[in-house]
Amino acid sequence: MLLRHLPPEAALMRQGLPSSATGWGVAEFLLADLFHAFTGKAHPRRPEAQTRSERYRALRSRLEAQRARLNP
Repeated sequence: MLLRHLPPEAALMRQGLPSSATGWGVAEFLLADLFHAFTGKAHPRRPEAQTRSERYRALRSRLEAQRARLNP
C-alpha cells in the first residue's frame, strides 16, 4: 500500500524495470515517446518492455536467492 506513493525514481519502484532502463525515469520515457511521435521511429536507447512472465521469473529468482541467503 505504501509503495504506491513512492516516486517512480525510487529504488523499490524501479525493481520491475529491465536492467537496461537504469537511469530512466518518467521524464525520460515521456521524451522518448515524443521522439517517437515526431520522427515515427523508436528512440534508439529506449529499453525494451518486459512481459509479465519475464517480470515474474525475475521476481521469483530474486525471492529464491533471498530465501537461500536466509535459510543456509
